[in-house]
Amino acid sequence: MAPIGPSSRKAIGNTAMPSFDRITSTHDATGAELLRGVLGPPKRHRSPLMSMAAAYRRRQRRLIVKRTLVVLLLVGAASAPALISGVGRSAGKPLVIGQEAR
Repeated sequence: MAPIGPSSRKAIGNTAMPSFDRITSTHDATGAELLRGVLGPPKRHRSPLMSMAAAYRRRQRRLIVKRTLVVLLLVGAASAPALISGVGRSAGKPLVIGQEAR
């Protein structure tokens, strides 16, 4: 038995995986047409699992939107008094506690 080395191997570098079965390697258009004639045209089938997954994604999207709105509302509620109280001050001078803003 001869040793298997780089010189005795076939180069498969950029080629597709070799097929050892001659029937599977050839494209049989007539067989595909026969199947299509029996089964009918391909149609999108929506399984119950796909429907459940889509409903889950919709619920998750709604929850994310609700959480985002709550966070924005809380940030606005927390920053609104700071913005309102800062309106009367001049932007150049800091407000010192115990001193009135002029």
